[in-house]
Amino acid sequence: MFSKTNVIAQERVSCNSEPIENAYLNDLSYLNSEALIDILNEHGYEIPSDYLYNLDDAGQYIGDIGRQQKKAAIPKITKVPIKAWIYRNDNGSGNLTQNNVTQIINGVNQLLSFTNIHFYLLCDITEINNSQYANNGDQYHSDYTTTNRMENALNIHFVIDSNVSSGNDWAGKANFPFSPLSSNKYSLALRDSGLTNADKTPILSHEIGHAFGLFHTHYPGRSTSHTDNGGCGDCHQESVSRTKRQGAGCVWTYNELKCNVNGDFLCDTPADPNLFGQTSGCLYTANHTDNWNQVWVPEVANIMGQAPQACLNTLSPLQIGKMLLYINLMNPNHPTINITGNDFLCSGSTATYQAISSQNVTAFSWSTSSNYTILSGQGTNTITVQANNNNNGYVSVNTNCGHKETKKTIEGIYLIEVDGVTDVCPNTNHTYSTQYLSGATYNWTVSSGTIIFGQGTNSAVIEIAPDPSYQSNVTVNITNYCNFNTSAGYTVDIYNPGPGDPPCVDNGGNDDRTSLNNKNLETSTFLFPNPANYSVNINIDNNDNYTLEIYDINGVVVRNNDEIYQNKEIDTSNWKEGIYIFKFRSKNMNFFKKLIIKK
Repeated sequence: MFSKTNVIAQERVSCNSEPIENAYLNDLSYLNSEALIDILNEHGYEIPSDYLYNLDDAGQYIGDIGRQQKKAAIPKITKVPIKAWIYRNDNGSGNLTQNNVTQIINGVNQLLSFTNIHFYLLCDITEINNSQYANNGDQYHSDYTTTNRMENALNIHFVIDSNVSSGNDWAGKANFPFSPLSSNKYSLALRDSGLTNADKTPILSHEIGHAFGLFHTHYPGRSTSHTDNGGCGDCHQESVSRTKRQGAGCVWTYNELKCNVNGDFLCDTPADPNLFGQTSGCLYTANHTDNWNQVWVPEVANIMGQAPQACLNTLSPLQIGKMLLYINLMNPNHPTINITGNDFLCSGSTATYQAISSQNVTAFSWSTSSNYTILSGQGTNTITVQANNNNNGYVSVNTNCGHKETKKTIEGIYLIEVDGVTDVCPNTNHTYSTQYLSGATYNWTVSSGTIIFGQGTNSAVIEIAPDPSYQSNVTVNITNYCNFNTSAGYTVDIYNPGPGDPPCVDNGGNDDRTSLNNKNLETSTFLFPNPANYSVNINIDNNDNYTLEIYDINGVVVRNNDEIYQNKEIDTSNWKEGIYIFKFRSKNMNFFKKLIIKK
């Protein structure tokens, strides 16, 4: 925890977040750093496979790629909702304002921005007039963190003072997520008295780390008789060396890496003896050594250490991975906000979009893609926008509380596509449709077949006739919408059984000869990335050889007769934006996949 001494450049207020004895046995990440690597990679970090085995004594990666590449290359923002509780005196006086709380959370987001973890306040901040809770935060910590809580959110309790009986008042105290008590997990308290908002930012960031499973970097690990790593014996001390292993006398952990079973159990945080009073100008100055006579090289800037608050600005990748693990286990519940309005928007035309929320939102911040202009309503729940062209785009909204960012996609006119069945028997009727556009004129054509009804609408019933090519092309031309004409095509495969072949049995557009195999292959064939830009990779979980044909949305052939066996990369750098249909053919079956190109 963090103490009531005046906060100056070289002092640290006290943190009272101490896990129960042998808490590591309930910590899902203990001896499981590989799982944390997997979590980091899933969130867009580029963590090399040899990361855990190529760390220097300072926890820096010394393998094939630089440490800076472990930052999220493709940021995947993880949103965490915060339920705030403010305790005041019985007469309603004292403690932070709701605006103060917002400022502190904003400071935490700024300090932790490198983690890609973003915290946002739920709108219903609860204020409780209770002098006991407000002024005796330590004595009643278990009471209010257990009684006042919201599931699936991080609960932060703001008290006026901790008032520890021993006199060493803390500034923050968190409950660890592997506590056997499920009733107070994902909760912490922060003191107001004697601290500025600037003080509270690193303090709260530190306590949030505890709430999501992080130990102090000087934690004594499995030892129950020491208060920090520096005082531990050989079998319990995390050594400076990242490669040193437990000796034969360490019966239960023999031959394990010391950095993996001692200290904070994370090998990319360097061994830390306890930095309190051991730094000057954010540098470690004590020059003490571990039990094997190596000089400590702790990370003074680590937010989970005991260096002065002004020095704290970093966490290691494994620390971030551990936080992500427990955030996922908390199972955040994000209140929904819906944006209503047109799905299509013509160039030069205007439309109204409205954000609908069950939360008590008082301010809305809207943004759009570059091809739309907000004409009015910024700051309210309803805006009017104007389209500058017929391309696709979006409107998005952030609120002052209660929600993560919400985005609504507005489709471009050129993204019109036809939906319908793919594999058909000859002389059978099937429905093909496209998006409904108010006032538009639809003209359907079919290369082999007859329009039965629906001509002039966005949905037509078509009889597919036999054809020597075993294909029929269904096309819709759309006019009188946005002063813009467009069309979309769809290729239908016709099964014409030959002598000795099984008859074609219509099954809602999938003849029963191939439908099951087609479905299995469609779900085990991947196009990635999708949407794509400069190239797309194809992976087929099957040992057959396939011929690939690619069509644009109008049915125009883009590529033809490509041979594919399991994997192939295709250059799409010269393709225009839009939707493309990939048709895979083998001796026994056909199936289709859709790719979107966005530049």
